[in-house]
Amino acid sequence: MTATTVEAILGAMHQTAPSLPTNYFNGWVDELKIWNKTLSIEHIRQMMNQEIVALGPDVGGVVIPTKIYSPDADLNKIEDNILVWNDLSGYYRMNVVCGDLAAYKGVSGRLRNITTSEEQTAPIPYTTRVNNQTWDADDTWTNFSVWDVPNSLGINNKPIDWNIVKTSHKVTSDTRDLTLLGLIVVSNELIITNAGVQDENNSGHLLWLTHYLKLDGKIDLIGESQLLQKRYGAYDTPGGNFITTQFSESILDGTSSGFIERDQQGKQNSYNYNYWSSPVSKRGGITNTNYTASDVLRDGKDTAIPKTINFSDGAFFADGSLTSPIKTSNRWIWSYKSLTPNSNSNLDNYYQWTYKGSNGLITVGEGFTMKGSGGSYPIESLQNYVFSGKPNSGTIPLFLAIDQTYLVGNPYPSALDANEFIKDNIKDCTGCRGNQNTFGGALYFWDHFGLSNNHNLAEYEGGYATYSLMGGVRAIANDPLNVNNGAVGTRIPQRYIPVGQGFFIDGDLAGVTGISAVQGGSIIFKNSQRIFVRESGAPVNSIFMKKANTKEAILEDQGLNVDDRPKIRLGFDSAVGTHRQLLVGVDENTSDRFDLGYDAQMFDTNENDIYWELKDLQLAIQAIQNFNDDQIIPFGLAIANEGKSTIKIDALENVPNTLEIYIYDKETGVYHDIKNKDYSLSLPVGTYNNRFSLQFVNKLFNIDDTILDEGILVNYTNKTELINIKNKFIDTTVNKVYLFNMIGQLITNWDIEDVKQDAIHLPVNNVSTGVYIVKVQTSNGNFSKKIIIN
Repeated sequence: MTATTVEAILGAMHQTAPSLPTNYFNGWVDELKIWNKTLSIEHIRQMMNQEIVALGPDVGGVVIPTKIYSPDADLNKIEDNILVWNDLSGYYRMNVVCGDLAAYKGVSGRLRNITTSEEQTAPIPYTTRVNNQTWDADDTWTNFSVWDVPNSLGINNKPIDWNIVKTSHKVTSDTRDLTLLGLIVVSNELIITNAGVQDENNSGHLLWLTHYLKLDGKIDLIGESQLLQKRYGAYDTPGGNFITTQFSESILDGTSSGFIERDQQGKQNSYNYNYWSSPVSKRGGITNTNYTASDVLRDGKDTAIPKTINFSDGAFFADGSLTSPIKTSNRWIWSYKSLTPNSNSNLDNYYQWTYKGSNGLITVGEGFTMKGSGGSYPIESLQNYVFSGKPNSGTIPLFLAIDQTYLVGNPYPSALDANEFIKDNIKDCTGCRGNQNTFGGALYFWDHFGLSNNHNLAEYEGGYATYSLMGGVRAIANDPLNVNNGAVGTRIPQRYIPVGQGFFIDGDLAGVTGISAVQGGSIIFKNSQRIFVRESGAPVNSIFMKKANTKEAILEDQGLNVDDRPKIRLGFDSAVGTHRQLLVGVDENTSDRFDLGYDAQMFDTNENDIYWELKDLQLAIQAIQNFNDDQIIPFGLAIANEGKSTIKIDALENVPNTLEIYIYDKETGVYHDIKNKDYSLSLPVGTYNNRFSLQFVNKLFNIDDTILDEGILVNYTNKTELINIKNKFIDTTVNKVYLFNMIGQLITNWDIEDVKQDAIHLPVNNVSTGVYIVKVQTSNGNFSKKIIIN
């Protein structure tokens, strides 16, 4: 700094000649900071609504008691431009009336020609002033005659997403989403909601805190409202990668004594399971601490006044009529974290559940089962619950051993991006960032879709739906301990996992070795996996595993879009009426080998079933690089009951109309146009591998005249109505001959036995005029020839 006798001008432009200041600042100055280095936008935004202090060698905030971080523009996890206290040459808080100006740091001075004081109205931070107001009402805020409301539009007509706010009154945000750099709820209640009825069906809004939350009061997340804590950023392309230059993680102050409330609906029928994972921990405890079901769950029939649930023992405790508060049986509250080697039977695995009841401790990030509360209600009937407690935030680790099956779940009060969860926990796939392959790369969701109205395990109708980076497939009821009738589930799991949803992961890949083998280790949930996606509306991308006619999913405007990768959903109807759906899709990040994270093994294979064949693996979901003409996708069949089975296209997604799709039977040489007609077949009991495949060109039309001309001659004589074949090869035998029309339909076939190979004559009767394909199956390969029948 200069000597104390030197005068300095603040808020004006100094001219060289004449040396007179111009362009005086017309306003108020609350603080003056003089830096000896260039600051980034991120630096300025973190200091805009708070004073600063020395935090050891660093610069820290007064309101948000953390370091002022530099950005990380190259995303190398290193600050680009570290700001330290020594970079600050002078700091004046202007907290004097007039006269002497004491420097908080630097050289003190004296204010000249200032004879009156001004009220300190700078929003450092924004504060509330009155109860029962809405966020966008001016008089909600202190000094409202001077301030715009926090998170309002800036001079570029875009929201100011880096305000720091302190609330001490009851305030409702009912017009829009809110994004803040920091929030301190000192007392009272901040209600995040949308206009309309204030219950669990409210479409809600987003509260996004990019750096810091101190919660000593209450945040009420009405309906679909969600609390998002993650770094500030945006998607590089629609549906692409989330890009942020923010170095620091958003944190929940561990000393917070307050709580949130968040609605979620589960099945009301007391005989059907919900698979939960709590987004909150016990009130007043350490962040992300263990909890019990009775700590966090409330009866949400009246969402404004949630009641304590009546938990008690006995399998039939909750089977009567609905009560207020609701009743729930401890008998059905369990967790699962057990070794399930391939040598185990289904019954062995069933006995590995761990009883919790309402008072057993559950680790944050784990899932648990709990049945409904209302007796024999229709399976579509839902009961609103309220999760109440300290919100979970930050990194949440869980240990998964090799061969272990673990019931986990979304641990946050916001949706969870399943793709990001998968990529953070495996390493052997493009775009994945795990340190090792911690789990098998697929998520399994229990779907209890049958109405049994009893607690008999053998009469449960449900199964496990599957999700991978390629997409999801419905559950099938094929567990031998349950009904095992092959019924199909009601829900397809999607990319975004809603608040409260539990799911299974597996520390095993049976039959997979080498680069994609599973090593087990620490499963990680992270704030970066969080996202705001509603369940209500459309398109469908967030599915809670319950049946509800009114709840689908809507994508918020966060740069997201619907998955546009081509996909084929292949269906199989067995002779006994069971149905299985397989998914195959195109992703350029995959290969012709097993792709961890994209390919998903069958959770259970039925007696009558279909599966993608990949070497010795049986897959429910497979990802490949293309649907080109040379692509061959083998699938296998398990047939336990003779009779007519059918293979068909259940659905096509983003597939061009010009794409041809065939089922090829290697044994018969038949190409069936599955896109235009279901494929019916009757097979003896057995397992059929290395026979059937999905292909995209009818290779009957790939005629090799050169090879035919060399040794096998085929022609048709209209006068005699005979196909004539002359085999001139000595070491090749013609075994079978097929006749196809030009759309690939089999007209007839002949077994060639005890016939002279140099003079084979096959009668063709009752065949319409046209062009046909003769396919000759020999001991050294198959040959085809086009003929014309007049």
